[in-house]
Amino acid sequence: MELEQKIQEITDRMALKQLVDSFSILADAQNGHAQKNLFTEDAVYKTYINGELKMTLNGAEEIGNTMHNFLTSLDSAFHLNGQQMLNIKGDQAIGRCYTQITIVETQNGEQMTTLENVYYDDEYKKVDGKWLIAKRTSTIVNINRIG
Repeated sequence: MELEQKIQEITDRMALKQLVDSFSILADAQNGHAQKNLFTEDAVYKTYINGELKMTLNGAEEIGNTMHNFLTSLDSAFHLNGQQMLNIKGDQAIGRCYTQITIVETQNGEQMTTLENVYYDDEYKKVDGKWLIAKRTSTIVNINRIG
């Protein structure tokens, strides 16, 4: 691999890590409207819980609006992103990122904290020189309610 190719791969990996982290940071800021800018216009977002499909969102607009409505219904959220694996081929890539999410919300007048262990299987596209999420499959592996 030539030096220029190595530099491009490192640059792409850093941009994809920043993309995934930006999604989480905007979630923690309860700004789903800004999250839509991280997706292609025709993006698909699916959520599975315990192997069962719970939600499918189509298009950046629907993703942003749905995320915003969900996030602003919470008291707070905190994402802790872990390992990320990537396979980059030109202007397309696939990846998996592991995340632990702490959600705080008020239910029936009482504050409840939930810990979720999640992994995202993503498909990325570079559009006009910028990496975006084309497809995200969120798999919630484990949900623990603390109280």
